[in-house]
Amino acid sequence: ASTDSGWHRLRYLFQTLLKAICNEDYPIIMFLDDLQWADSASLDLIGALLKDKSLRHFMFIGAVRGNEMEKGHPINKLLETTETMGKSVERIDLPNLSIEAIGACIADTLSLDVKDCQPLTEFIYGKTQGNVFFAMQSLEELHRANVFYYSVIAFQWEWNLEGVELKAGLSDNVD
Repeated sequence: ASTDSGWHRLRYLFQTLLKAICNEDYPIIMFLDDLQWADSASLDLIGALLKDKSLRHFMFIGAVRGNEMEKGHPINKLLETTETMGKSVERIDLPNLSIEAIGACIADTLSLDVKDCQPLTEFIYGKTQGNVFFAMQSLEELHRANVFYYSVIAFQWEWNLEGVELKAGLSDNVD
């Protein structure tokens, strides 16, 4: 019971802090990623913030991997409860990018033409399936592994993908 009251005090203090610092001149936006893995205490805190009618100039943005959530997931219940209270809930589905879009992103990042980046694009798209976060993470990993580098002779980015495996530090779950 004492941990329960301690949790309630912490939640109350957090709500009070946000009410004290959120105002028209200094609104607060809270963004949390991977909420499908949030524990019940965290979801309880988020729910308390969303239900608090006196908390103004506060926006909560949460990101989830829809393919990892079942219909009865606690987040869905939290959103439904929030909507029944008359609060605005906006759901946006962000699919993975096409190989052309990933190619344009890589070309833009490296200041090269899209067709010049085609082998690198195909390599990265094969691993990431269009997840832009993992595509950029893959570029960073390839750079750390010295697979691609800036050539001071050609004054452009170059790479050698022969025998390269993208494994270290990258998840196999890119959906």
